[in-house]
Amino acid sequence: MKRKLQFSEDEGVDDVNEVRQEGRGTPFTFNTHDGPFMIGADMPYCFNLVCQPPDGIQFIGRELAVAAFIFADVLPKKEILVPDDHCIGSRENLQTLSPGRMLVDDVLNLVVSMCTAIGREARQRYWWLPTTFAQIALSPLSHCASTLDFIGTNYMGDIDGPIKIYVPLHLAQHWYLMIVDLNSEELVYLDSAKTSDAIQRKARLDQMKYVTYFLENMLADENFNKHKDEQKSNYRRFSLYDLSEPLVGQQRELSNDCGVYVAQWMIQSHLWEAYNLVVTDETRMRLAIDLVTNIHNVNRHQVADRAVEDWDKIVLRWIRNRNQMQQNQNSP
Repeated sequence: MKRKLQFSEDEGVDDVNEVRQEGRGTPFTFNTHDGPFMIGADMPYCFNLVCQPPDGIQFIGRELAVAAFIFADVLPKKEILVPDDHCIGSRENLQTLSPGRMLVDDVLNLVVSMCTAIGREARQRYWWLPTTFAQIALSPLSHCASTLDFIGTNYMGDIDGPIKIYVPLHLAQHWYLMIVDLNSEELVYLDSAKTSDAIQRKARLDQMKYVTYFLENMLADENFNKHKDEQKSNYRRFSLYDLSEPLVGQQRELSNDCGVYVAQWMIQSHLWEAYNLVVTDETRMRLAIDLVTNIHNVNRHQVADRAVEDWDKIVLRWIRNRNQMQQNQNSP
C-alpha cells in the first residue's frame, strides 16, 4: 500500500515578491511573511478549504500552509500525504478530522503507527494495536492470516514485556479504547460517550471481553512466543483482570469526537496518571498537522515544501485576478 505523492502540474511562481499580510485573513506569501508564529485567524480568505482553522489555534513555521494543504477542497482527495503499509494516509481520510465528522479507521491507524515508531525510539514498553486487530478478534474465522502476522511483527513483535496494550474498538458508529494494563492487572475502559442504555453498555464491554480472550490466546500460542518462552506467563490470564473505568471527559453533543478522544489517549499514553482530557476543534486540526509533519512521516519535508509552493501560487493567482478585475472595472 505504499504510494507516492501525486503532484498536479501548475504554473510556476516566478514573482513571489511583496505580497504581505495587511490584516487578519488577508493574503500573504510565505516568502514575504515576517514571523514564524501565526494563529487560525491568519488563514487568508482566498483559500477554498473544507474547514477553517479555529481562531485560537497556533501555528509555527510552515504549519499554517500544511493545514491549508491538508484541508484544501480543490486538491486531489486520494493524494497520499502520509505513506503507511497498513492504512491509507490520504487527504480524504485526514479530512475526517474536520469538525463534526466521524474519524475513519485509517486515521486511528496512522496514530497507531506514529505512536509505535516514537515509542520504539524512546524504548517505551507499550503496544498500540491497529483497529484491524479488534476486527480480527471479533471475526476470527474470516480474517486474513497474513494481516494478523503483519500486526504481530510490526506492532507487537519488537517490544518485549509490554506494560500497557492499547486496543481501539468500534461499535455502532462509536469509537472507544481498551487498555490492557499489565502492571495493575486491569482492563481499562475509556469511553468519551458513555451510555445509560444497559444493553449498549453491555455490548461495548462484551467486545472488550472477546478481544481480551483473543489477545490472551494469541500471546499464549507457541508460534507467537517461540522467541519469548520466558514471558508466556505474563500473557495468559488477561481475562481475569479487573475492569477499571476511570472518570473521563465526555464529548460534546453531535461532535463525533469519540475517535479523536481515542487518538489522544493513545498519543498521550506516557502522561497518564488519570485519563481525563478535553477535545476541541483545535485538537482535531492539530492532530492532522502532527500526523503529516511528525518525524515518522517519510514525506513530511516534501509535503511541507509542496504546501508552501501551492500556498504562494494560490495567493499570487488571487492577487492577479483581483487586480485584473479592478482594471476591467476602471476601463472606459
